Amino acid sequence: MFKKNHSLLVVLFLGSFVFLNLTSVYAAEISRDARKHMIRGQAAMEDAKNASDYQDAVKEFKKAVEYAPHWADAWFNLGVAQERAMDYAGAIESFNQYLKLNPDAADRSDVEAKIFKLEYLVEKKAKVEKAEGEKKKALNLYPELGQQSFGQLLLIIGPLLMAAGGRTKIMWPALMFTRIILMRTFDMVFFSLILAVRYPEM
Repeated sequence: MFKKNHSLLVVLFLGSFVFLNLTSVYAAEISRDARKHMIRGQAAMEDAKNASDYQDAVKEFKKAVEYAPHWADAWFNLGVAQERAMDYAGAIESFNQYLKLNPDAADRSDVEAKIFKLEYLVEKKAKVEKAEGEKKKALNLYPELGQQSFGQLLLIIGPLLMAAGGRTKIMWPALMFTRIILMRTFDMVFFSLILAVRYPEM
């Protein structure tokens, strides 16, 4: 009986020793520098007013995970800061790292839902950037698209038509010039319609 109790005491002692060792190792991983930048990041989050302000928080939390790469909470806070700073791709990586380090997290389903939403925003942002790139190419090919509207061109064509009707001697040159303007206007309108249909995000 005593032997059994003695063995039990030894097991309990060794178990507590292992637990204390694991606790001390974990505490050692979360260094003073890591905790400092974690708190600084939280302060930056509280002080932020717009997306650009959250960049300061992102920098602090990045420092925190550099000092404590296995600190799940720091990765979560980094993800939140990156999301509010509109760095959606970075936020996805940080939230995935949080779930990797904390697989049994109580908020796992909520974080996964947040990741799915961020993935949609990343795809949408990519489409908008692609559309803007196509628009820039169009403006390089047709600078008039960014310089003159259809109404402005009508202001040019109107006086020419009046001059052509009132003065026979300039009628032919005026009509030829008007024809050129109309052709360019058609090109502009047609090309704009193509861009609008192909890239509705523009």
